[in-house]
Amino acid sequence: MRDNQIPFFLHEAVLTLYPAAADGSALTGLPVWWGALANRLRSRLDYDELLLAASGDYYAAAHHLDEQHVIEIDRSWLLRKHLLADFVPGRNAHYVLEAVFNSGALGDRWWYKRTWYGVTARSVSWDSNGANQFLNSQTWRAQRFTQVGGPGQPDVFTPLPPASGEEQSIGFFRENPLISGEYLLGHYRWPVNVQLRSCRAIAWASQDDPTELTLEVNGALTGFIVVLPAGAPGAEVTADLSLVNHPVAAGQSVRWRITSAPLPEKSAWIAALTLQVQPV
Repeated sequence: MRDNQIPFFLHEAVLTLYPAAADGSALTGLPVWWGALANRLRSRLDYDELLLAASGDYYAAAHHLDEQHVIEIDRSWLLRKHLLADFVPGRNAHYVLEAVFNSGALGDRWWYKRTWYGVTARSVSWDSNGANQFLNSQTWRAQRFTQVGGPGQPDVFTPLPPASGEEQSIGFFRENPLISGEYLLGHYRWPVNVQLRSCRAIAWASQDDPTELTLEVNGALTGFIVVLPAGAPGAEVTADLSLVNHPVAAGQSVRWRITSAPLPEKSAWIAALTLQVQPV
């Protein structure tokens, strides 16, 4: 396979929703929600067509009059601690939606960003996905999108909350069995120094042996380990961990790696981890 045809598996996207300025651009300093990992993301482009056929034509020719972009998202439902109020899209309000994908190992990392403009809400709902995840399903319509990508770490960051010093919650998820050496979905970076305060994990239990999730900062494992205990098949287990305000420098990436787990037939599965982050 030639070097310019390396497959890029878009298996992970970090989403951010911004209000739109009068000219349609994103108000990047005022994110509505940020650092949202999509449990499901579907983007569809439809064309409005006009079919025309002249006298004697066997087939009509399609002429595209307009385009419509529909974005469907299932993301974990989160409330900001200082408000404890849900975000409800405004009628006729316009937004900008951004999705940033990362792929590849540290030495061969690639990224891709898609930004939708003229975004308006079509529907918002709550959906319970078992005991482990409460999903906030959303459907949006957009007028257009732009796309950009490249090698290395993206020059794109998870936005910070609008209020200085406010904590934010970010999610890490896995719907498949938790296999040692693999990662929870979720990959975040910030433009300023932050501190990691605490985390909580929940999963369907492994059998016989516990499962360990280790915090990884900029590709290096730390000493912070979340231990999900073993349990009966189908049992729900949780674990909490204080990260004692662990510092993370601006631009460094944060992930959670599965560092110890039983064999797949006895592994934990459908895990979710919420991490509290605060700018400093």
